[in-house]
Amino acid sequence: MMSSKPKVLLIRDDFPKKAIDLLRTRCDVKVLKRSKKDGLITTQDVADCVPGMFSIFCQPGFPINEQVLKAAGPSLKVIGTMSVGFDHVDLTSMKKYGVRLGNTPGILTETVAEIAVGLIIATTRRFFEANREVKTGGWQELITGWMCGRSIKGSVVGILGCGNIGTSIAEKLINFKVSQLLYTSRRENLAVKALGGQLVTVDELMERSDFVVVALALNEDTKFIVNKDRIATMKSNAILVNIGRGAHDLD
Repeated sequence: MMSSKPKVLLIRDDFPKKAIDLLRTRCDVKVLKRSKKDGLITTQDVADCVPGMFSIFCQPGFPINEQVLKAAGPSLKVIGTMSVGFDHVDLTSMKKYGVRLGNTPGILTETVAEIAVGLIIATTRRFFEANREVKTGGWQELITGWMCGRSIKGSVVGILGCGNIGTSIAEKLINFKVSQLLYTSRRENLAVKALGGQLVTVDELMERSDFVVVALALNEDTKFIVNKDRIATMKSNAILVNIGRGAHDLD
């Protein structure tokens, strides 16, 4: 007897078990079969498995393009992606074939913000260098000030892109008693303004900041927004942390 449940194709087999189990209570779940021995997913793999499916559940790393949508046929109604971004999904083709898209906005806001703050601390306090010296025998004796790095307190912090993640980074860094908090955004961010943040231009932020955090999504407006010319205007000891979403944000 054929199942009356909607069929869902999982692009990967390593999604959280809890999520897969939940899907199985309401859907007929199928896992993509891969043809290549190295485990890499090909477009043809998806095209071979997708006919008759109601939905595809995917994540960044594999493009859902027109070839896949065409192979799916009229049964495909929804694509779900376990991500905030959906650069890997061909929105034009989805509209053409009448397929809807679901994503998971906000799910990684705090995670990414904490990683950004962690990278700032690790870099300015030279954790990576100190760890390497310990492992390679470079630490032989106590030297005053060795590997202490610089303080975040009293510094100028600039955040390129103040959406949800940028705002969360600002909320965390303000507790380090920074002297100035600069940010860029399409419009004034009231939450960051309430923290003392100043809306400035990209050029001003790059020139004035001791720490620059790139928290932008990649698009035509942000591509190469951090380039060699702007880097040349930064303070000689400034630190740049990039947690922007997309394949490339920097030149």
